[in-house]
Amino acid sequence: MWRCEECETLYQQWLAHCVACGSWRSLVPAPVAATGRTGQPGPRTRGTLITSRELAALDRPSMPLSPRWKELLGTLPPTFGLLAYGQEGAGKSTWLLTLAQELARHGEVLYVAAEEGQANSMIEKLSRLEILSDRIHISSAISPAEMQEDLAKIREARFLFIDSLSYFPMTIVELSEIAEKRRLGVAFSLHCCKDGSYRGATSLGHWVDVKVKIEQGTVVVQKNRFGPLHTTPLEFAARSGRSV
Repeated sequence: MWRCEECETLYQQWLAHCVACGSWRSLVPAPVAATGRTGQPGPRTRGTLITSRELAALDRPSMPLSPRWKELLGTLPPTFGLLAYGQEGAGKSTWLLTLAQELARHGEVLYVAAEEGQANSMIEKLSRLEILSDRIHISSAISPAEMQEDLAKIREARFLFIDSLSYFPMTIVELSEIAEKRRLGVAFSLHCCKDGSYRGATSLGHWVDVKVKIEQGTVVVQKNRFGPLHTTPLEFAARSGRSV
């Protein structure tokens, strides 16, 4: 069972937002009372009835982004799920690192470099992109347990990046639970199949709020709950943010 922290509505499965009150990523695991019956829906409380005008006028929390990032991603809230995928060498890591630099203005980032770790290639990339931030922590974790150890070392971690989830033994359930428990914004990359789709469970694409494909020097936003679909040159982000 899952419970909305805002309005206490209960659900049998995790949803990106609460249908009752409209809160994004507010669902947390809820204990289920032992009743001797399994697979039965639990009690469900109703949210307050609200008009479309009132709902549209609600002030949901969002992070101020620099103009180019706002144009690309829209009104990104503090907690979100983002998937970036593409062929090997397309620029996924470059794009994710520049996004991490943009978000570091709002809090601590754990960047799990599952493919490169802290190798020379990562050092070169950080230097070339001028990503020199005390708020971006580069992890060489290769398992969820190691990743959680590194998360625990960052007192106020707000964002988690995994590059790439294709090399990281983690299920969508595990990722969801960590994101919900710690109230994290999550971004991860996946490799691309020959047919152009991402290589991974279809549930990953449903779970995220934003899905982008990196191809032929462009960033193509294919899904976005916070803004319009958009296409922009990959290199736009390389120097759009300031290191912190």
